[in-house]
Amino acid sequence: MIGPEPMDHDMVAYMDSGPDWLMYLDQLAPIIIVVVIALTIGWIATTWLRIKNGYPLSDAWGNPAHPLPKENSQQLERLSDENAQLRADLSRMKDRIATVERIVTDSGYHLNSEFDRLRDGEKERA
Repeated sequence: MIGPEPMDHDMVAYMDSGPDWLMYLDQLAPIIIVVVIALTIGWIATTWLRIKNGYPLSDAWGNPAHPLPKENSQQLERLSDENAQLRADLSRMKDRIATVERIVTDSGYHLNSEFDRLRDGEKERA
């Protein structure tokens, strides 16, 4: 014969069946579905437990993502306002302390305190 030899029907059916695992796909499909469902339920349960116990969730890159409930965002806003007020108060106090330091280090203040000390000394002697 000059051409390839003819194949029988069984040989053609075997060649068209594909890889061996495809023959068992109908048996593997329920197992694959059960595994996928179990993994999904596990992921949901883990996420729920993290939220319930206050652990941070993670974003797509694995970094912790802290969800802010509405109460926390309101509290954060109040704390930011309080922080700004305290910074303003601190600035005013620094200005007042600088003024008091300038008065105390002024030479006129030293002279007045010396005069007062001398007057008190004269009153004690008398």
